[in-house]
Amino acid sequence: DNVGNAGNAKYSNNVDLKSMAKCVAVNVIDCLWSKRKDYKIRCCVEEKEEEHYNDVMRLIPTHEYKIGRARGRKYSTDEMLKRLNYVYFCDVCLCRQGDYEWMFRCQRHPERKYEGHDLCVMCIYDMIKRYNELNQLLNVLMA
Repeated sequence: DNVGNAGNAKYSNNVDLKSMAKCVAVNVIDCLWSKRKDYKIRCCVEEKEEEHYNDVMRLIPTHEYKIGRARGRKYSTDEMLKRLNYVYFCDVCLCRQGDYEWMFRCQRHPERKYEGHDLCVMCIYDMIKRYNELNQLLNVLMA
């Protein structure tokens, strides 16, 4: 699992402040511009295809993921509170994700919606950017 304990409180608060600012920015952008749903991104984490129930990545806020994952496993209240303090990392670049950030996630099991691979928005953006660059190059070469 890519979960760890919260560690240094000063560092943790700094990351949470940055992730809150990103959350506000995302909501402002969502209010001003319509969302584009041009891309369906499949999970890029190497695994056998049959080990994915649904490999299309979904954008889920980290705090919703934490609550859903803790609730889905039917932990006691004390264990659930402990799990809500866990820190999540991107499976590709290993950057820490704050409580107010968004992650793209796949689903590995049909009955467990909140269990799968976690990819940060920057890694997904990088994949989209590489796809667009490759598409332009192939259009030039095929013309």
